Amino acid sequence: MPKAFAYTQAAQPSVSTGEPAYAVYIYHYPENQMEGQNDWEMRTLTSDLKTALQDAQSLYKSCGYRRVEVKKRVHDSKSARTRDTIFKVFDCDSGKEIFKRRCALAVVFGAAAALAYAFIVH
Repeated sequence: MPKAFAYTQAAQPSVSTGEPAYAVYIYHYPENQMEGQNDWEMRTLTSDLKTALQDAQSLYKSCGYRRVEVKKRVHDSKSARTRDTIFKVFDCDSGKEIFKRRCALAVVFGAAAALAYAFIVH
């Protein structure tokens, strides 16, 4: 077993105790993605919510990623499974998407105004 893998496994908090752990996932921009690489990657796993949110916030502010998510991870002893739920999402594209939608809306209203003007004049 490689040392890096053993260290990664040892650094992860145990979620089998029923206490939640928080995982920070990043989603790469397509142009920054290497061939054969997933578009997402788990960056950190910690039992401290404040640390997870700080890590996610700093990754979000870098705008080097398309999306940053904090997921709450809890072990369900009844089903013997670990369940992830999205706790918080930082979407770096949201500002661009809002701008695109507003521009498209402005074009539609501009075209409608031009048609209405042409109809009134003639």
